[in-house]
Amino acid sequence: MRDLFKPLSHQEIEQLDHFLLDRIPEDDVTEEMEEGIIDLTSLDGFFTAIVSGPDMILPSQWLPQVWGDFEPEWQTTNQFD
Repeated sequence: MRDLFKPLSHQEIEQLDHFLLDRIPEDDVTEEMEEGIIDLTSLDGFFTAIVSGPDMILPSQWLPQVWGDFEPEWQTTNQFD
């Protein structure tokens, strides 16, 4: 398991950035759909707001905001982790 107290490497940051962008298809069908969070700056701010708020927010409440209408299809539980 990854050390959660160690910052992401430059390669991991690039990988996450591409993951957020690449999960959304580039076609006309998506114009009316909610994209969710598509860049690392927004994701960082979103997580900061979640952890600094006075109340605990469950992942079932905030994850849909991250994915929008484009939740990834996980092939294995390891991919989700």
